[in-house]
Amino acid sequence: MQRQQHQQLMAAVNGKKVRDGARLPSAPILLPPFCPDNLCPTALQRTVRHHPSVDLFPVPRMRDNLFNGVAAGLFDEDELCVDLMDVDDKADSDKPCPYRLGESWDFRNWEASVPFLRKWGRLINGCPEILEATNYWREKRGERKLLLNVLL
Repeated sequence: MQRQQHQQLMAAVNGKKVRDGARLPSAPILLPPFCPDNLCPTALQRTVRHHPSVDLFPVPRMRDNLFNGVAAGLFDEDELCVDLMDVDDKADSDKPCPYRLGESWDFRNWEASVPFLRKWGRLINGCPEILEATNYWREKRGERKLLLNVLL
């Protein structure tokens, strides 16, 4: 049931184009009782108008990093949304998108591509689970682990 619900959420968000700075109202999102903790909105997320695709990224700290970065003029939220929705399933792409390798609600099934980390690496400050998951998948393919400070 959880998988089906999340796939429906992803389909709904993917169908909504990033246009004219579309943002969610700051009202809390109603989530089903079986929603994983990592997808529950953060306190900051509940107060900031934002594109719905941000809600589906499975790392709360990264979402807060985005909101703080947008407020400081460091990030373009619309550009990030385009990159996040351009999820690839191949690790050989040069697009700045993450790869989804399983259930998308579980951060352990995500791999950040090198182009994604070069472009958006500041977003994962304080989010070691992203780099750990990325390196897990890289090692399974026989590739070297990434060090974030080398990429930025």
